[in-house]
Amino acid sequence: QRVLVDGEAYRVTVTVRDSSGMWSEVAEVTFDVAYFLPPKPEVEPNLVREEGKINISIINPDPEEGEVAAVYNDVYRSIDGEEFKLFMTGVPVNTTITDNTPTVGGNNAYYAIAYSDLPSAIQSDTVSMDVHLPGHYFLSAGPGWGNVIRFLGDVSITENLGRDTVLRTFAGRKYPVKFQGEALTQELSFSAETTEREKVKAIAEYAGSVYYRDYQGRRFTCAIMNPKLAKKDRGLAYQFSCNIVRTEG
Repeated sequence: QRVLVDGEAYRVTVTVRDSSGMWSEVAEVTFDVAYFLPPKPEVEPNLVREEGKINISIINPDPEEGEVAAVYNDVYRSIDGEEFKLFMTGVPVNTTITDNTPTVGGNNAYYAIAYSDLPSAIQSDTVSMDVHLPGHYFLSAGPGWGNVIRFLGDVSITENLGRDTVLRTFAGRKYPVKFQGEALTQELSFSAETTEREKVKAIAEYAGSVYYRDYQGRRFTCAIMNPKLAKKDRGLAYQFSCNIVRTEG
């Protein structure tokens, strides 16, 4: 059994052999495959400001005459005009999914492709959302980066950038010789006030990677190094400090 591809042309040839072993002339037919399409899906993004998330509603209308029902969707995402990449596959019809790692200092764009059982497919319009949250910083961990903590207000950051570099001294040379590798480094010295001690502790102690985002558009997976929580004199506030080191992924 072979599934015919929507929009492709196919040729079928048939010949018959009789009882004496003689073959007939070849009969041939060419046909195009044009499946009925599902209704065009709609995509509606909604920002959850407190967590820096975007809820994406996928709406699949009921089929009308000459259409077939959609059975699932694939959702694609682009950040700040980059190439669209598959964000989530096999999304049920008429549901809402969550983007836990959008940029909070730039543009997020999405589209969905709805598929029928035939199979046939149709793409939604592309929708975009500019998100700018001044002074916001987010750390996320857990499955799908679903555990999020926001830092807002009293935040201090020093950014250290560079490339792996080693200096070697050699006899007969007046100055050291520099050797550089391909690996880049990006490290943030991070300090912020928080009242959410348990949330911060859970992320700082998380065994897997953590995701960092800020209002300047930085967003990357990272390791939390040297985390510290210091109780402040007033109220329930703590001073959280750590080194945020960008990692591959």
